[in-house]
Amino acid sequence: AILSLTGVEGGDEGTASGKAIYAEPDAGSGKMITANTFVLSGDQKDNYTLTTTSAEVTGEILKKEVTPSLNAVPAIIKEYDGDVSAPLLAANFALAGVVGDDEVGLKGLALFDTRNVGVNKVVKTPELELSGAKKDNYRLTTVEAFTTGTITARTLTVKADHKTKYQGTENPELTLTYDGFVNSENATVLTARPNISTTATTGSAIGEYPIEVSGGSAINYQMKYETGTMKVVPGAPTSVSLASVVIFENRAAGTAAGTLSSTSLDPNATFTFALASGEGDSDNKLFTIAGNQLKTAAKLDYEQNNTYRIRVRSTTQYGFSLDQVFEVKISDVNEAPTFSAIQDQTICYITAPMVVQV
Repeated sequence: AILSLTGVEGGDEGTASGKAIYAEPDAGSGKMITANTFVLSGDQKDNYTLTTTSAEVTGEILKKEVTPSLNAVPAIIKEYDGDVSAPLLAANFALAGVVGDDEVGLKGLALFDTRNVGVNKVVKTPELELSGAKKDNYRLTTVEAFTTGTITARTLTVKADHKTKYQGTENPELTLTYDGFVNSENATVLTARPNISTTATTGSAIGEYPIEVSGGSAINYQMKYETGTMKVVPGAPTSVSLASVVIFENRAAGTAAGTLSSTSLDPNATFTFALASGEGDSDNKLFTIAGNQLKTAAKLDYEQNNTYRIRVRSTTQYGFSLDQVFEVKISDVNEAPTFSAIQDQTICYITAPMVVQV
């Protein structure tokens, strides 16, 4: 402590010394200082006596400078998320110059130099602050610190969408679904679009075929591919029907005999109809088909035959077909009787009834 004496005579050499103590240790101005255990020194010290051995005064405790830094261990690492924030742990902060066990730490936002994937990327804390119960006793020599960290690629799942098509038709457009984009990103950030293909063709049989995905790339994403399925379902006719009409015997050829129709699982299927050879075609020659209309090809006689069997084939625009056998019935007409010419006959005149052959 620096002490001054009053009452020393002339050129006498005399000084006083003692121990000074702040009332409390924290930094600040106007701090009370108590000095005590004063003792005199100097050649003439024995000629004097102190009137007191203690005194009080105010002083200032300055904040101690401390220097911040960042540790690369534990590793500063994160998966790509579209921004530059860097995840720091308490152990990544270091502070040099703290006295004893004072509770002083650091806090602050850490940022990567860019948001993109990479190793040994610069990590910077632009606005460090002190924290802890004793933070007000210290001041930082700088508010910035630097180290390195890593941003790893994010997994982007690329799924081939499942598709269904009807046998004999062209493949539908193959499409992809992406799962894993962040920060409102989409497929426009890809450096190469994935390739998508299937082994299914127009001529593929009924069944399931893989839809494969490969070949995509991106700066900040690693691709994970999921195979889709192309399901080929029946496209052939599933039924053939005849909406028959009443046909009277002896009508001229070309008389309407009914309307043909067909169904398929394919809602876009169209059908053509024709008479087909095979079991049940015994009367095909007596009929014709125009479009979907069944017509007679000759006069039909009820007395000769009242039920006719035909075999009809329905074929889709893709060449798939189904045959169906139908019975066509005709209706009888009440015809006027006809007689053959009466042959000449010889009869004898008698009074009794006679039978004449006509």
